[in-house]
Amino acid sequence: MSLRPPARRPGRIGQVTILLSVSAYVLAYPWLFSKLGNSAGTLVILPVFFIAWSCGWLPGVLDGLATFPVNLSLTLAVSDQSASEWLARGALLGTFAVMSLCFLVG
Repeated sequence: MSLRPPARRPGRIGQVTILLSVSAYVLAYPWLFSKLGNSAGTLVILPVFFIAWSCGWLPGVLDGLATFPVNLSLTLAVSDQSASEWLARGALLGTFAVMSLCFLVG
């Protein structure tokens, strides 16, 4: 297995799908958090998984890394948790798991 990322770029439909999946996650997060609590952050795997699958492992891993500040911002916006409480509930482990899955999928 080569660690050199393949030269893949999603087509127009892939780009629109990526944009829609990320937008849907961000817009649905307040509702998801009200129903699922901290588990809502795990659903970030859906758009990130699609990005890794359509663009390759490197964009997928970088996007997986970007889920950390996105989920932190979304959680702080919709809950009364502090950042330290959020971290104590497994945020770093979850980000590492997302990045690992993106590497495997990509």
